[in-house]
Amino acid sequence: MIICLFLLFSNLGSILSWLSCIFLLLTIIFVWHLLVDQIRLISRNLTLNERFFSERYEYLADSNGMFYNPFDQGMVKNWIEFLGCGERRWLKDHVYTTETLSSTTGDPENSQGMPSGYEETSLVNGL
Repeated sequence: MIICLFLLFSNLGSILSWLSCIFLLLTIIFVWHLLVDQIRLISRNLTLNERFFSERYEYLADSNGMFYNPFDQGMVKNWIEFLGCGERRWLKDHVYTTETLSSTTGDPENSQGMPSGYEETSLVNGL
């Protein structure tokens, strides 16, 4: 914005300077809007797709059909998860082992109905 003011006052008669400043101002407004919108989505633990098409997704509705986000943990926990500071629970769901990877015979799915190569593990702290 300071550059824009410098251009305007150094070349008062230049149309290009005025057009550049108008373009810069519109870009700043657009980017500011995107930033505010993304901050709101992160705070609610939603994606842009989920926000626009929430009526298509059954998991985003309660028993009365009203919007309900089951992934919303509150603003602080949502930001902790977004910034990567929280616990990565999805890493603990399944573990590759050399035993299950090297087995090539038998049923392609084990008794739990999971593809071979995966071994189910218990989650830590019930998460």
